[in-house]
Amino acid sequence: MTDLNTPYVFFFGQAFTVAEVAEKLGISPTQVLNHIADGTLGAINVGRGATRRDLRVTDEALDAFAEARTVAAAQAKVTAKLSRPKNKPAIAGGYAERRAARKQKERQQ
Repeated sequence: MTDLNTPYVFFFGQAFTVAEVAEKLGISPTQVLNHIADGTLGAINVGRGATRRDLRVTDEALDAFAEARTVAAAQAKVTAKLSRPKNKPAIAGGYAERRAARKQKERQQ
């Protein structure tokens, strides 16, 4: 039988919300939820069951996810070659510019 007065010991340092993980990885919260759903990113449900899920991702799970998805140097070179050329500027008023303006506005509030 378990003693209810014994404190529970957590084996992780920090837990992040889905939004925090999305911000750290530079992806959308929906993509984070998809990674959790397919099992590539571990999460803890701290909510009240399946209908009121409130997920947290531990720092260890986030580290394991990043390590498992790290690409080799040769593959990174190929990806870099496929990216936008350096001499071609980003589209004025494009997504990146709008996102940066939105994030700056959020920080000021």
